[in-house]
Amino acid sequence: MSERFGLFGIRHGAEEHVLCHGASQGISLALHLFTQPGDQVAVEVPTYANVLSAFAGLGLTAAPVAMDDDGADPDALDRVLAKPGVKAFYTIPSFHNPLGTSTSLERRKQILAIAERHGVPVIEDGFELDLRFRGDEIPPLAALDEAGLVVLLFSFSKSLFPGVRVGSLSARGRVLEGLVALKHATDLSDARLLQAGLSRFVRSGGYDRHLARMRKVLRSRHAALDDALAASMPSGTRWTSPDGGYQRWVELPEAVDTRDLLPEAARAGVLFSPGTLFMPDARPSNGLRLTVAAANEDEIARGVAALGEVVKRSGEARRTAGRRPGNHL
Repeated sequence: MSERFGLFGIRHGAEEHVLCHGASQGISLALHLFTQPGDQVAVEVPTYANVLSAFAGLGLTAAPVAMDDDGADPDALDRVLAKPGVKAFYTIPSFHNPLGTSTSLERRKQILAIAERHGVPVIEDGFELDLRFRGDEIPPLAALDEAGLVVLLFSFSKSLFPGVRVGSLSARGRVLEGLVALKHATDLSDARLLQAGLSRFVRSGGYDRHLARMRKVLRSRHAALDDALAASMPSGTRWTSPDGGYQRWVELPEAVDTRDLLPEAARAGVLFSPGTLFMPDARPSNGLRLTVAAANEDEIARGVAALGEVVKRSGEARRTAGRRPGNHL
C-alpha cells in the first residue's frame, strides 16, 4: 500500500494503513470514529448513495454542501463546517460518484484550509484513484494534508472486480490509533489469503499491466458515451466529462423526475440510477447516472439511443398533456 500511495504523493508508512473489507467497511469505521447518533456529516450534493444509507444506519444526518464545476463550494463548506453538530466531511474529490468529475488542485487546498480552520476531519473516498485514463494526476487530499485531518479510503473492488473486498484506511496519529482499535473491535481477522495473493499480484507488476488495459478500455467507452449522448439525447441535455472512473452524470433539459423514466427505460433494455438516489433529502432530480462498467462501445451506442427515445417520448407526452383543453387556467 505504501509504495502504491507514494505514486500519488502520499507519504504514509506501512503501519499507517488499516486493511478492511473494501471501502464500505472503511466508511463505516471512519463514521464510527468521528460521530455518534444524532450528529451531522457534511456531504457534497449529490453524493454517493451508499454513504447516505450508512448515515441512516448509524443515526446520522447529512449536512448538504453545494458543488460547482470545481468541486465543493468553499463558501458553502465554510458555513456548514462552522456548525457545531457537524463532526466530519465526506468527500469524493477524484472521479466523483455520481458526477464523475474531479476537484481541482486549488479547490482541494481550499477545502483542507477550511477543514483545518474548523478542526473538522475529512473522510476522502478514493475508491477509483487508480482509474485515471486521461489528464495529469491531481494529488489526493491525503497527500496535501499537513494537519493530520484526512482519512483516505481506498479499494481494489473497482479496479479489479467486486469480489475483491480488500481496501484500506490511511491516517496518522490518534486518528490512526482509533481506527485500529475499531477495526479490532469489529472483526478478528481479514481475508488474509486473498490479501496475500493480491499483494503478490501487485508486486509482480500484474496489477499495473491490468490497469493499463483498464484505462484503455475506459477511455474508449467514455468516448463512445460522449458520441452517443451527442447523437441521441434531446437538445439542451448536459453531461459531465470525467477523466477517470466508470460513472457519468447526465442532466435532462426539462423538469422531469428521472425516477419516472426508469420503468420505460428498463423495458427498452437500459438501466440507469435516477438522481434522487444521490440527494440527501431524496428530492426529485432531472439528473441520472450512467456507467460504462458493463457495456462495450456498441452496447453504449444502442443503449443511449434507446434512452434518448424514452426521454423524447416523455417530453412530448408532457407537452401534449399541457395543450389539452381543461389544462389551462
